[in-house]
Amino acid sequence: MMSSPDRLPVRESVALMDGYHSPQLDVAVRLNTNESPVPPPAGWAEALQAALADIDWHRYPDRGAHELRAALAKHEQVAPEQFGRLRHALSQAVSDTAGDLRHNARLVARRSQHGSLSLFVPGDEPPDQPLRLATFDRHGRLLLLLSWQDEGSRRALQRFKARGLDGRFLGVVAATASHLGWGISDCVWTLDGEVGFRQQRFLTLFRAVNYTDVTAIPPLDDPGLLPTGAGSSLLNVLSLLSQDQAKQVLRYRGPYPSERLFGTLREAFHSGGEAGSTRERFTRG
Repeated sequence: MMSSPDRLPVRESVALMDGYHSPQLDVAVRLNTNESPVPPPAGWAEALQAALADIDWHRYPDRGAHELRAALAKHEQVAPEQFGRLRHALSQAVSDTAGDLRHNARLVARRSQHGSLSLFVPGDEPPDQPLRLATFDRHGRLLLLLSWQDEGSRRALQRFKARGLDGRFLGVVAATASHLGWGISDCVWTLDGEVGFRQQRFLTLFRAVNYTDVTAIPPLDDPGLLPTGAGSSLLNVLSLLSQDQAKQVLRYRGPYPSERLFGTLREAFHSGGEAGSTRERFTRG
């Protein structure tokens, strides 16, 4: 039987280095060892003791973390079961092979040929249409996150956030405004930070979309207020959802049929016919 050496072999250059040791300085607060200059807030110790007293130490905790998931769902304003479906999809989406991943014949994840990964809320029963929940790039960076809610017997999109060309998130909140020209509208915001949905600045609005049945490209009010590339980012979301719904044709129905808008639409959608003639027909309305 081989005996373990008293000291593991290391490179000579490493052996010459001194290890790091935090000195115990004679000062009021040892910041070098991460001491806090202030004590915990008043009542913290009592609250901790009370919380510990409520724990059944002789029992295993809830392995499904249902209380935590319910609290997260309330904070994010989504249905609690979405967290379970997302967890299942993440645990299953481990393959680098492009294609669809299904559980009980229901779509839960899709990896594109470019390596992006999309997660779905499966339909209740096949062939119910799955709802896109999130999309990540091939490096695992979040590109799109959608929040769905139940409205009676159907689901409706409450809001979504999409990463723009500048790396920051745009947020869209459904059916929260009205426009004199076309009525109920969805609002576009800049969002603060990477986490959550903290609305920072209102940008503009567009005609409300039925995101479970995308049938047309909506008009946008004052597109000049959007950051560079933001219009394409929003149109890409509609393009993805229409692909999920196997839509073959989407038409633009609204004012301002300019060449600039036509170019932006071409970045997210394919147009039928020759580009020149299609552009002329579009700008003529």
